[in-house]
Amino acid sequence: QLANQLLLAEEQMQTLERKIGSFKNMPRENIWESLQPDIIIFLSSIINFSEEEEEVSQLTQLLTKDTLQENIKTVAVFLTNRKFEQAYNMIRTIERAFPAAKTIKSDMPPSNTLNYYLTIMKEMFMMYTPSEEECQPEVDGNKPEEEEAVDEDVSKEQEELKMQKVLVTFLMDCLEFSKKVEDAVLNVILILNEESIAEVLEAINFLSTTYQFGVPKAEKGVQEMLSLVFRKEPAVKEAVTAAYSTLYLTVDLPSKREKAIEKVNRLSKLASSLDFGQLEALTSLIVGWLKSKELDDEFINVLLDRVKAQNIEIYKKQTALVLLGMVTQEHPELVKTHLPLLINRGLRVDCSDPTNVDLVILTCKIISNISLCKATPDEKRYPPDHEMFTLLIGNIRESFTKLEGSEIFIQMAEEAVNVIMEFCSVPNEICGELLCDLFEMMRLDPSLEADQNNDNTILNINESCTTSNDTISNPNTNPIHGEDVVKDKNLSRRMNVKTDTFLRFLFLVGHVAFKYSQFLEGYYLETLKQKLRTKFKTLSPSRDSNKIKEITRRSIKSKQAKGEEETVTESDLLAAADDMATEQVRHMLDSDVVCGNGVLAGFSLLIIDVCKNPKKYQNPLITCVAATALAETMMVSSVFCNENMQLLVTMLEKCSEENVRLSLVIAFGDLLFKFPNTVEPWTRFLYARLRDESWKVRRNTLLVLSHLVTNEMVKVKGQISEVALCIVDENEEIVDLAKRFFSELSLKGNTLYNVLPDIISHLSNPASDVTVEEKNFEIILKYIMDQIQKEKQLENLVEKLCKRMKESICERQWKDLAFCLSLLPWSDRSLRRLIDHAYCFCDRLLYQPVATLFLNIVATVTRSN
Repeated sequence: QLANQLLLAEEQMQTLERKIGSFKNMPRENIWESLQPDIIIFLSSIINFSEEEEEVSQLTQLLTKDTLQENIKTVAVFLTNRKFEQAYNMIRTIERAFPAAKTIKSDMPPSNTLNYYLTIMKEMFMMYTPSEEECQPEVDGNKPEEEEAVDEDVSKEQEELKMQKVLVTFLMDCLEFSKKVEDAVLNVILILNEESIAEVLEAINFLSTTYQFGVPKAEKGVQEMLSLVFRKEPAVKEAVTAAYSTLYLTVDLPSKREKAIEKVNRLSKLASSLDFGQLEALTSLIVGWLKSKELDDEFINVLLDRVKAQNIEIYKKQTALVLLGMVTQEHPELVKTHLPLLINRGLRVDCSDPTNVDLVILTCKIISNISLCKATPDEKRYPPDHEMFTLLIGNIRESFTKLEGSEIFIQMAEEAVNVIMEFCSVPNEICGELLCDLFEMMRLDPSLEADQNNDNTILNINESCTTSNDTISNPNTNPIHGEDVVKDKNLSRRMNVKTDTFLRFLFLVGHVAFKYSQFLEGYYLETLKQKLRTKFKTLSPSRDSNKIKEITRRSIKSKQAKGEEETVTESDLLAAADDMATEQVRHMLDSDVVCGNGVLAGFSLLIIDVCKNPKKYQNPLITCVAATALAETMMVSSVFCNENMQLLVTMLEKCSEENVRLSLVIAFGDLLFKFPNTVEPWTRFLYARLRDESWKVRRNTLLVLSHLVTNEMVKVKGQISEVALCIVDENEEIVDLAKRFFSELSLKGNTLYNVLPDIISHLSNPASDVTVEEKNFEIILKYIMDQIQKEKQLENLVEKLCKRMKESICERQWKDLAFCLSLLPWSDRSLRRLIDHAYCFCDRLLYQPVATLFLNIVATVTRSN
C-alpha cells in the first residue's frame, strides 16, 4: 500500500515539474519531448509568414549578450521557462546578427518555416542545460497584469511542487522503515523459540503490534506464535492466548450475530493457512475460549448455518467444518445432535469432485469426536445399515476409479475407514465386502482398454484372490477373516490393473487390517470380556466344579505358589474370563486376520509381492504405499510380523526411496513397542539408519530411538554409540536432538554411566566399521561426560578408563582414553583411584600425546589445590 502511494505521489510530482518547467532531474531529450507539442502550437499560431521582416536594427536590440554562445544559452533558458515568443524573437535576431554562424543553420528548407524554426530551437535547446536559478521566472514589478497572474500561478505550482517533494520524501522514508520492520519481523520470529521467557514475551508483543498495523510478514509471525501454546511456562501460554484473543476475538460491532460472523471470518482466514501442528494449537485456543465463554453459542450457530447453507462458497463451508471440528472437541454432544445435518451436507456429495472430497474428510473428522461423548461403548455404535456408513462406502466406491489424484483419495478413505471401525457395530462385514468389491472394480475397470499402451498407467500384477458373492452375503460368515476365499494362493495368475487404483487398493488393505485389529483389541475385546464374565458368574460351585477348576487353573497355581488357600472366588472367575477373552482375541489376530485363509490374508499377499519385487513395481508411490501397508499388516499379528521382519529390514536398508525409509523407521518403532520379543533382535538395523544419507531419515530414526530408550521400551546397549555420533552430525536439528537424548538419559539412574565405557571403546576402536576423527571424538565425549555428575560414578569411571587403557592395543585408543580422563573433575578420592591404577597406564606415558594429557591432569589438580 505504501509503495502504491509513493508511486502515485511521484507521478503527481513529475506532472508538476513538467508543468512549471522544473526539469532539473529530467534528461534533456525527455524535456524537449514534453515542450515540443506546445512549441509547435506556438509556431503555428504566432508566425505570420506573409508579414514583412522587421528592421534589423529593431531586432538587434533584443540581443542580451555579446557572443553567439551566450545568446544561444539565453534561447535555451527561454524555452525551458516556456517563453516561446522571446525564444523565437531571439533566434531571428541571432540570425541577422550572426549570419555566418553554422550553429544556427538548419538543414530544413526556409520555405518550411515551422519545421525550420522547430529544428533550430531543438539544436539550441540541446546545446545547453540551464541552471535551476536560470529556470526561475523573472521578478519584474512593471509586468502587465496578465504576466503577473501567470507568475502568481507559477509560484503556487512551485509551492505545490515543494510540498509534493516533501510528501514523496516522507513516503520513501515510510517505505524504507516498513521494509526494515518486515526484516525485523523475520528475526523476531526466531526469538519465539528462545528459552528466555522475557524475550519470548517481547517477541509476542512485537508481532501482535506489527500485525495490527498491517505489516505483511507479521502474519507469518502470528502463525508461528501458535506453537507457543504448548510451552510449559504459564506466562508464555497466557501471553499467546491474550494476543490471539485481541487479534481475532476483539470485535467492535453492535449485535451478537455480527460479532459472531466477524469472529468466524477472522478465524476461518487464519485456519485456512495453517499446517497440522498449528491447527492443533488453534484447537487448544478455541477449546479454552469455549470454556471461558469468549466464544458463545452464537459463534457455534454461525458455523452450523454455514454448513447448512447450500448457496455458499465452498471454502467458507470447508473452513466452517474445520472450526466446527475444533468446537466439537469441547462439545462432542453437538455431533450426535447435528449428525443428520453433517451426513446430508458433508457426506451426501459427488466424490468425483476433489473439493467435495475435502468436505467428506472434514466431516469424518467431526464425526470421530463422538468418541469423546460420555456414553457407553454400545451407545456410540451404529448398525451397519446406518445411512452414515452407506454413504461412506458409496463415496469410496465412486471415487475409487473416477477421482483424480490418489493422495486425496487416500486421505478420504483413511478417514472413512476410521469412522466405520470406530462406530459400526460390525465393521468387518462392511469392510470385507468393500475390499472384495474394489478388487473386482480394479480388475474389471473399463478404462483399462483405453490405456493399454501406457506403461506408466498399467501394471501386470499377480492375482492373489477372487471372491464369491455368496460368501460375502452369508450373515454367518466373517468376510474379513476365517473364510476360505483365496482361490490361488500361489500367485500363479496375472491381471492388468491401473497404477492409481492399485496403490489405492493396497492402502485400503493395510489400513483396514490395522484398524480392524484395533477394533478387536478394543470394543470387541471388552464386549467379549463382559459376555464371559456374565457367563462365568452363573456357574455353580457344586454343579460346575470341574469347569471352574479348568478355567481358574492359573489362579489356583498362583495361590499354590504363594501358599494361599486354593478356594476359587468370584474375582478369580472374573480374572479368568478376562484372560480367556484376551487369549481368544490374540489367537484371532495371530491366526485369522492377515494369516490363514481370510480376505485380508489373501490380499496381504499382494502387498508382500510388491515389497519383494521392486524392479517389477518401479513406481515410487506404489512402493511407498506398499511399505506402509506391510507395516500396518505386521502390526496385526505377531506371526505375520515374525514372517516378514526380514523383508521389512531389507527394504529399510536397500530401498532408494527416501519416503519409504522414513515410513519404515516409524513403523519399526511401533512394531518394537507392539511385539518387543519378536522385533528386539532386529534393532541393529534401526540403529544403522542413523547413518542414512538422508538427514530426514536420520532425524526420524533418532526421534524413534529417543522415544523408545527414554521410555524404557528398549534396553540401552553398545549400539548407543551410533546415537553419540549424531552429536557431530552436519544437521543442526539432529545435533540438538542427540544432545537432548543424552541429557535425558543421564537422568535415568546409572544408564548413561553403564554404557559410557562401551561408547568410548566403540568410537576409538580402529577396527570399528566407523572411523571417528579425533576432533569429533573429543566433541562427543566432552558433551556426554559433562552429563555425569555423581561423584561415585566419576570415581568408578577413573578405574574403568584406566583398565581400558591397559587392554587397548593402539596409540589412538591410548590418547582417546587419556583425553577422557582429562575431562573428569578431580577430587582426592578420584586422584587416589588414578594413582592406585598407575600400573595400567605407566608404559603408555612413553607416547608423548598421552604424557601431555596426563601433565594437564596434574596441572588441573595442582591449580584446584
